[in-house]
Order: sequence, then structure tokens, then C-alpha cells
Amino acid sequence: MSFNILDTMKDHLSDQVMTRIGDVIGSDAGQTTNALSGALPGLFDRFADAGNNESAAEALFAAVKDQDDTILDSLGDFLAGDNASRVANSGSSLLSSLLGNNNLSNLADTVSRLSGLGAGSSSSLLGMLAPLALGVIKRKLLSDDAFDLSSMTSMLTGQKQNIQAALPQRFIQDNGEPLDVETTELNKVEPVTVTDKVTHQHETLEDNSASLFAKLIPWLMLLAGIIVLYFLFSGKSDGEKVVEKQTSTSEIIERSATTAPENTQPLINDNPVAPEKPEESGQSDTKSMMEQAIPAAGKINITNELRNNLSNITQGLSGIRDIESAKATIPAIDAANSKIGEMTGMLDSMPAPAKGAIGKLISSALPQLQMLSDKANNIPGVGEIINPALNALSENLQKFQ
Repeated sequence: MSFNILDTMKDHLSDQVMTRIGDVIGSDAGQTTNALSGALPGLFDRFADAGNNESAAEALFAAVKDQDDTILDSLGDFLAGDNASRVANSGSSLLSSLLGNNNLSNLADTVSRLSGLGAGSSSSLLGMLAPLALGVIKRKLLSDDAFDLSSMTSMLTGQKQNIQAALPQRFIQDNGEPLDVETTELNKVEPVTVTDKVTHQHETLEDNSASLFAKLIPWLMLLAGIIVLYFLFSGKSDGEKVVEKQTSTSEIIERSATTAPENTQPLINDNPVAPEKPEESGQSDTKSMMEQAIPAAGKINITNELRNNLSNITQGLSGIRDIESAKATIPAIDAANSKIGEMTGMLDSMPAPAKGAIGKLISSALPQLQMLSDKANNIPGVGEIINPALNALSENLQKFQ
């Protein structure tokens, strides 16, 4: 019988293991099944793509070599108790290094849309599946007596047809790649920062060249705008003495009209495609105008940061079993909530589409958080420990909605 890596993976997911996974991510049997129907082929699809990149393939093979495949013989014990949360956390960290933060976040978000799970639960699910998937790959290579990089790449490439056939339609775009789940509006208000671009160069599974070019377009437009602003506010004729002066809003508009379309205005705040009304009577030197044009370059990606902190809180709540584990979880919840609180200070500078997109992200995570909170409060003595932190979290989240 021909080998199908997804069928082999499913053979290890017994009812006991499925129930345990559902307990950790806070899902019922139907949600768990739906989530796995996308998470399994989606994860292996990303692994198979590693063959297109030498460094990515080497990183994946190193992870396969380090993985203990004997966990496949006793998954019930491997995911028992608090160890399941530790597996989810370490697995998510490993996938982040193998796939890159953007790829992993997109995959988790698509699983969320498919199953109705929160983003944090989907990330935890992928984290738990990571060592299982690596173990299945390792065992297959060992059974074939072909444990090397080339054999792994060849095996995964050969499984591409099985993987693509198993991907739910929701995962597929016209080019056959997993969906990029960021909305159009959100992409408009979240330009890739300088830090993101440097980090992206080191991610082991890179986006295809078309996707990369699409991400660069907003930056090229921004650069063009900066160049126009530079020449508008610093260029002078040879015989003109350079002096600093106050420039009113009307002067800016009048001078811009000679070199740019009528709707061209300085790019400010976090919305490089939706012009804002410029402030009146501001200093017009080149430095200040460039600072107005590129404020997003030093800022965080708010949606990714918010998603990651909500995921940390979800994972912390899912690991509460008694008073001691509740106490151990509080520092992580407080730290994540503190970062969320800092983000609320950016609300005034956000355009309406950004606020709407963030509100949707929070709305999708709230049911999961509420369920885990109720579950933890049913444990004697736990409520008085976690509720102050959760109340503070609730106040911060309400500010985004």
C-alpha cells in the first residue's frame, strides 16, 4: 500500500489523544476535528515547501534529527497533565523558528477561521502537532533506511499531492498557496516595519517572490512620497539664500500641486494610503516632515503583538489545574496584559479600519478566554487568584472595541 504521511499521522491520533488535545485548547470534539482537518495538511504543506529553500530544508532536517520519535508510541502520556501546555509552548517556538512568525500566524489564523477556535488555541494546536509531525517524518526516513537531507526533501515533495488533496478549500488561493488571512484593510494600516523586514530575511521558510514583491509595494510608494517631500521643502534655486521659515497648510498644498496629484498630502500616523488633514502652522524643515512621513518604521505590528499576547494568556489559562498552577500562571498573564495596556495608548492615532480589524481579532478570542476562565473558576480556590488579573485584562480589551 502506498505511503500517505497524513494517514500515518492520523493513525497516531487516538480518541484519547484527541480528547486530550481538546481539553488543552478548550474545544469540543467537532471543533477539534475541524481544526485538525486544516492544521495537519497545512503544517505538512509548509514543511514540504522547505525543499524549495536550502537553508529551510537544513533547519527542518536538524529538527527532525533532534526529535524523539518514540513519543509516537505513548502520546497519551506525552500529552498528560501540565506537559501538554509545555509541549504546545515549545512546539510553537520551534515552528516560529522553522516557518517564520508571519507564516505561522497566517496558518494559525486560517485554522481559526476554519474551526471557530481562537487564534491562541489554534497556535497551541499547531505547537502540539509539531513534535508529532517531526516524529512521523523521522520514523518514515528510518524505516526506509534513508536518513539524510536529500531523502527527507524527496519524501516530502512526493507527498505534496496527498497534502494538497487534503487541504480544505478555504486554505487554497488561485496559486495553490495557503490563505493569507490578513484582511485588505488591515494590510493597508500595517506597513511592514524596518525591523520586520530584517527579521523576515532570516525566516527559514520565505514567502514566494510574488508575495514579497506585493509587500514591498507600500514601502516603494512611501519612499517616493518621502523623496517628493524632501525636494519640496529643501530644494531652492542657486541664487536663493537658505533660511528657515514657517510654512502654512495652504502653502504646502499650493507647492505640492505643481509636482503631485491634487490629493497628494503628507503621509502621517499609521495610514500611508489614506491622507490625513495636515496640521496648521507647523515647522516645514525636511527632518520634521520625514519624521511625520515614516512614524510606523519604529513601531510594533499591533495585530501580531496583540495576537501573541492573547495566545500567551490562553495558554496560561489552559494550564491551570489547581491553586499552585494558577499562581504560577499569574506573572505570564500580568506581563501579557501589561503589553496590551501599552497598546491601548496607540488607539487615538489609529484609523477606523485598523480599530475595526483589531476589534474582530479580540471578538474571535473572547469566547475562548471566557470558556477557559469559567473552567478555571470552577476549581476551588482558583477564582480569587486569577480574577483580579482577568478583570484588568477585560478592562484593557474593552478599550479596543
